[in-house]
Amino acid sequence: MNTTNRLPALLLSGGVALALPAFAACPGPDPGAGTRQVLFGDLHVHTAYSIDAYAVGTRVDPADAFAFARGQELTLSDRRTRVRLRRPLDFAAVTDHAEYFDVTWLCTDPLYSDIDYCAQFRQTSSDDPAIPGFRRFVAPLFADEHSKPAPVCSGDQARCEAARRSQWLRVQKIANEADEPCRFTAFIGNEWSATPNMRHWHRNLIYATDKVPPFPINSVDQPTVDVMWESLERHCRPEDGCDVVAIPHNMNLAEGGGFDVESAPEISLRRRARFERLAEIYQHKGASECLPAFGADDTGDCGFEFSLPSRFKVPGASAPDEKTWNTLRSAYYRTLLARGLEMQQRRQFNPLQLGAVAGTDTHSGTAGAVDEDSWRGHFGGEVDPAKRLSLSLARSPGGLVAVWAEENTRSSVFAALKRREVYGTSGPRIVLRFFAMAAATADPCGTSAVPDSAIPMGGTLPAERGFRPQFVVQALMDREPLERIEIVRGVLGPRGIEEQVLTLPIDGALPAPAVCAVFRDADYDASRPAYWYARVLERPTSRWSRHDCQAAGDCTPEQDRMIRERAWASPIWRLP
Repeated sequence: MNTTNRLPALLLSGGVALALPAFAACPGPDPGAGTRQVLFGDLHVHTAYSIDAYAVGTRVDPADAFAFARGQELTLSDRRTRVRLRRPLDFAAVTDHAEYFDVTWLCTDPLYSDIDYCAQFRQTSSDDPAIPGFRRFVAPLFADEHSKPAPVCSGDQARCEAARRSQWLRVQKIANEADEPCRFTAFIGNEWSATPNMRHWHRNLIYATDKVPPFPINSVDQPTVDVMWESLERHCRPEDGCDVVAIPHNMNLAEGGGFDVESAPEISLRRRARFERLAEIYQHKGASECLPAFGADDTGDCGFEFSLPSRFKVPGASAPDEKTWNTLRSAYYRTLLARGLEMQQRRQFNPLQLGAVAGTDTHSGTAGAVDEDSWRGHFGGEVDPAKRLSLSLARSPGGLVAVWAEENTRSSVFAALKRREVYGTSGPRIVLRFFAMAAATADPCGTSAVPDSAIPMGGTLPAERGFRPQFVVQALMDREPLERIEIVRGVLGPRGIEEQVLTLPIDGALPAPAVCAVFRDADYDASRPAYWYARVLERPTSRWSRHDCQAAGDCTPEQDRMIRERAWASPIWRLP
C-alpha cells in the first residue's frame, strides 16, 4: 500500500472541482463541459398513498412531501408536531407502495368508500403505537410467498385495476407539477414491494422523465424480480422516451433473497444489469453495507447501525445458526459486490455492478429529515420521544443520496444515477470525490485540477495493458470535522474474495475540515476482477437516542450512544 495525503487546495478554496452544494447555473452562462456539482436528495419517501403509512396515521400526500423537501413546514401524524428541514433538498422522489394504490384510492381519497372494509380500515388506522390498522389490514397482505390483493378487490378486480391506474396518474401529475428545472428535481417513482414471508426484496423504481409505464409496476401483478425486469423492459422502452433505475433496499432484511444471479438465465442477468445499477446501503431500518463473518464481533467494521430481521430480535428467539447467518450475509452490499466479481470470472459479465446510495424510507412524508438532534421518527407512533426510545431504538433517521451532476434537472440527475457517479451518506452533507487516474509522480492532493481522463466513482478501470491506477479520495466536512478515510478493497483470488478495509493515514491534526488521500495499490493485478470504494467518517457525535434521553433526563446505556456519521462512495471496478 502506498498513500500520500494533504489538505488539497481545491477543498480549502472552495474550487469548482469540489464546490459546496449549490443550484446549477442552468439560466446563466455555460460553466464548461464536464463541470459537475454535488446535489443532495432523498429517493425513498412514503406518504398516505402507501397503505402502511396511512395505517399508522400518516395523512400527508406526495405534494406535501415534495413541498417539505423544498423547505416548507409539515405537520406529523399526531396533528400537533410541526417540522421543517434546516436545509432544503435539491431533488427527491416519492416512492409509495404501488401494490395497494387501489386501497388508498378507493378507501381514503378521493372516493372515500363506505364499504365495510374501507370503513374498518380507516377506523383502525392511526398513530397508535400498537399499530392496530397495520397489524389487521397490512401485515396479512405480505405474510405469504407472494403479495396478495387486498380483500376489497376480491369481488371486483376491474374496479381495483382502474383504481391503481388512477392513483398512478395522480402520482405522475403531482411529481410533474413539483419538478422545477434548475431549482428542484422531482422524480416520478414508486416502490415494488415483494415481501415473501416477510423477507424484504423491495426495489424503488425511479423514472427518468414523464414517460412511464401505463400502470404502476407492483408485486401483486409482477410478483417476482424476473417478472418485474420483464415488465420494465416491455413497458419502459427507450424508443418511447422511458428509462428507469431500480434500487434495492433493506438488503439487511432480505434474508438472502432477491439476487439469485448464479442460477438466473442470461436474459435475466442482462435485464438486471440494465435496470439495477444502484443499491441503498443505508436507511432508517439499518445499514446494509456488510455483515461480519459468523461468530465475529458485530461492533467493528460492520457494526454501524446494525439490525437483523425482526424474527431474530423478538423475546425468546434463537440466534441464527451459521448456515442462516451466511444466507443473511449473501444479500448485503459488500457480499453482492463480491458475487458480482465471481460472476464476472464465470461469465465475463457482472450483473451486480451496484453504486451506493442512501435514503430515509420515511413513512411520514418527511423527505430528507435526517438530523440526529431533531428527528421525530419516520413512522406513526414515533413522534412521542418516549415511544421512540421504547419502540424504535434500533431505527435511525436514515441517510441521503448525493449525485455529481452538471445541473439540477431530471435529465442531469438521472444521468448521474445511471452512470453511478453517486454516493450515500448517513445524514450529513459531506462533499465527497472518489476517482482513479493513471499513477504518476504528480500529487492530486496538491492541485484543484481533476484530469479529464480520471475515472469517477461508479466507473470501470481501462483494460489497457500496463495501466496502473491511483485512487484519490477528497472530502469536505459538513457541520462536523472529518476523522478518517478508508478504502474497502475486494479482489477475486484463487481462493475466492480477498477483502480488506484499509485506513489511510492523513497528514496534519485530526479531526479536520477537509481531507485528501491518494492510494496506490501495491498488489494491483490487472488480470483479477476487483472493486474499491471509499468511506469517509466524521468524528463521533451524539446519536438521536442520546439527544432524546438526555432531554428526558434519564438515559440507559443502550440509549446513551454516539454515532460516527459517514459517507460511502460508489465503487470503481476492475473487470478483465
